[in-house]
Amino acid sequence: MWANITIFSAQRNTVAYLRNTGPKLDKQKLDRLYCSPRSCTPDVVVRMQWFTCRSSDTSGQQILNMRPIMKKLLPLFLAATCFAPAAFAADISTLGTLTQSEFRDLSEDLGAALSYKSVQPAEPLGVTGFDVGLVVTSTDISKSSTALSKASGGSTPVSTLYVPKLHVAKGLPFGIDVAAFIASVPSTNVKLVGGELRYALMEGSVALPAVAIRGAISRLSGVEQLSFDTKSLDISISKGFAMLTPYAGVGQVWVNSTANVPGLAAESFSQGKFFVGANLNFGLLNFALEADKTGGAQSYSAKLGFRF
Repeated sequence: MWANITIFSAQRNTVAYLRNTGPKLDKQKLDRLYCSPRSCTPDVVVRMQWFTCRSSDTSGQQILNMRPIMKKLLPLFLAATCFAPAAFAADISTLGTLTQSEFRDLSEDLGAALSYKSVQPAEPLGVTGFDVGLVVTSTDISKSSTALSKASGGSTPVSTLYVPKLHVAKGLPFGIDVAAFIASVPSTNVKLVGGELRYALMEGSVALPAVAIRGAISRLSGVEQLSFDTKSLDISISKGFAMLTPYAGVGQVWVNSTANVPGLAAESFSQGKFFVGANLNFGLLNFALEADKTGGAQSYSAKLGFRF
């Protein structure tokens, strides 16, 4: 019988993989691979597919098999991706029916919903690091629900806008990360792209948190009657504890919203931003949750993917 083991070290920020047969694990092989010169006593329960490593090192190790976790999380995430966005299903094509105040409310809520959300901690990925994931963001747009309905040809009003995205980040030298996303809301003409450049002021360690500053942009496409983009700047902090890395940040979002129809003036404004989140890493598999408040609108994001 095969035992597939994933070993994660918060102190070394490394992941090791070990595959072995039988009810016992080769301790010498494990020591050479990971634990030496520490004294580790492995216990393996092959049927349950888990492994523990006892050590005097207080930073600790967390070991989990990826396969059972993926089986549980992936169906839930795919369900959220496939069904949640269907709440809003209409093209934005009658923007000229709005009043100026309604257009302002809609622009503010879209600024919160469509501005850049990285959904990852402040620590840099490193030169060889990647973060690839599927993200679903839900934003409370109750303030502009009626305006969005009017701008979409009288579609059924909704109080929540769901935006699914594909997000990719790459680590570079000197604590720099770059990232981008692409998004398309099913059954609508709403499409979105965005990117970020982030620099780690502090890369973090066992004792110290990571601190990063980020500049980002996002741009709407596909909606002929609306030219819309956001720019943002924020600072964030994170601290890893074994597999779990909580993080938080504050920043500012600048919104430019121009209606390409007569009768509506362009809206340009800024909104404060605050966000908190947590990243959970299971070796290669990665899961993150984030709560964001931009202006007066609350957003929640979930990301499932791979981070290494």
